[in-house]
Amino acid sequence: MKTITDNVTITELSRLTNKSRPTIYKWITLYENESKEELPQVIAQLFDMIAENASKKDIYQFCEDQFVARNEDEDLEEILQLLRKYRGKLNLERIRNFILEEMRNE
Repeated sequence: MKTITDNVTITELSRLTNKSRPTIYKWITLYENESKEELPQVIAQLFDMIAENASKKDIYQFCEDQFVARNEDEDLEEILQLLRKYRGKLNLERIRNFILEEMRNE
C-alpha cells in the first residue's frame, strides 16, 4: 500500500497546512490505520488526494485554497511591495536563486 509520505514529505505537509510535524505524524497514523473519522475533514480530503496520486501542483493548490490564512496573503503583498520599492538596491537574482533553492530542497 502506498503511504502519504511516498508523495509528500512531512515537512511539506507541515508547511502547507500550517500544522506542526507531530500533528502531521499523528494524522498520517490515523489515516493509515483507517481511522479517517478522527481526522479533520479537510485533512482526510487532502490525504485522499495524495493517496490517489494527485500531482504536486494539485496538492499545493488544494492546500493554498484550504489553509492559507488572510494574514499570509497580506504578508506576501507587503514583501512584493518592498521588493518593488527597493529593487534598485536589492540583488533580485540572489533572492530568486534563494527561493528556487529552497523549493528544490523540499
